[in-house]
Amino acid sequence: MDASELSEQIRQSIESGEWSLALSALAGAWGEVSEFGTVYCHLPDYPGVWVRFATRGYPFRLRREWESASTDAALIGIILPRVTAWNMPDVDGNPIPLPSGERGIEILNDADDSLVVWLLRAFWRFWRIELSGPRKN
Repeated sequence: MDASELSEQIRQSIESGEWSLALSALAGAWGEVSEFGTVYCHLPDYPGVWVRFATRGYPFRLRREWESASTDAALIGIILPRVTAWNMPDVDGNPIPLPSGERGIEILNDADDSLVVWLLRAFWRFWRIELSGPRKN
């Protein structure tokens, strides 16, 4: 949604007295453009690698699914739908495209193993620590 569409949506909500809808639209747009949800890779061999996770839409059952996942493939299957953008290279340094539709674990087949482990840890930290805590101003 571009700025004019957002502005029109907020205007219509305010004019109809739906203040909560206007605030929700504004908060959603702010969440999309803010840095919250973006995690940068700390591995020295991978400067510039980052991933952006969704900042909402984490159902309560996710914790049970995570704890019952018995393979890395199952964990990656939990993570990939919650990735909104990334800069992830393959082992040759070429960018791995992030499909907009269904994402299977095979998109990480050519990623360096250390980056896949980083992705697992980065998601867990974001989801269990940063997302549940108060956001920084």
